[in-house]
Amino acid sequence: FVIDHKYYVKDNYFYCKDSGGNIKWEVEIWGFEKGPAIVNFNYKIVKPKALVSRLSVETFLLRPLMYYKLLEKGYVMIHSAGVSKEGEAYIFPGRGGAFKTSLTMGFIKRANFKYLGDDRVILYQDRVLSFPAHFYSFQYTYQKRDDEFISYFDKLKFIFNHDKYINYINKNVLPIEDSSKLRAVFFVVKKNTREVKFTKLETQEAITKLINSSKMEMKAISDSIPGFFLNPYYTYMQAYSYVFPKSRVGKYWDNLKKELGAILKKDIPIYEIKIPEKYTQTVFREVLTFVRGLKWP
Repeated sequence: FVIDHKYYVKDNYFYCKDSGGNIKWEVEIWGFEKGPAIVNFNYKIVKPKALVSRLSVETFLLRPLMYYKLLEKGYVMIHSAGVSKEGEAYIFPGRGGAFKTSLTMGFIKRANFKYLGDDRVILYQDRVLSFPAHFYSFQYTYQKRDDEFISYFDKLKFIFNHDKYINYINKNVLPIEDSSKLRAVFFVVKKNTREVKFTKLETQEAITKLINSSKMEMKAISDSIPGFFLNPYYTYMQAYSYVFPKSRVGKYWDNLKKELGAILKKDIPIYEIKIPEKYTQTVFREVLTFVRGLKWP
């Protein structure tokens, strides 16, 4: 089938020529529905010195494909920070700039929690699995800075000077936990307010927020440098789903909702935390106090 004179689709297969920013490419994907995923990719950088040309294929193509294949096996990747203590995991879903990384650093440095992730974690059954997506930048900050706040500029600086900073990292310093049992969920929202506010969420509301966050994640080309152009993989999924609406690709969001429903059971406390735009140690202490005082329903 040919969709919009551009996308070539058949069972378990997709092909197109495409472009975005300063890159042109052609991509062929086998294994949407069954078998291993095989990706053939060829690209050309139109303007080598342009910023967008430095973004990797992994960011906008392989990463979302990996999320899709993981979901087939019951593993759910979410945009969230995660910390662990005494075998229990506390996760902090939130969009970019919501202070997830800053909170994670505070819990580890000042409250002796262990690191699960500062940008992504994997949910599987009743457990949270570590996924250190930006491990080196986080560990460098953990070792070299006294404060917990990680600015947008700091992240960009590390991305484009990665080799310079990586040599200073002691890989055995950061306390890491591979997996822990899910204890509680805290959605982090940055808001124009002076006070930290905690609001309890119903399970279905939390699931809807996680799904919408995943849709935003899949549409963005990069968490670190968002907004240059939409993630083409999202469009590729839509083209394939148009031809095969009952396929796994077509039912991706329904399957995601089902898996999240099985994971976020009624006995898991779920809250939304509204955090002031100016992050301070007072903000962190309020969040820490609330987490420490959390009781089972």
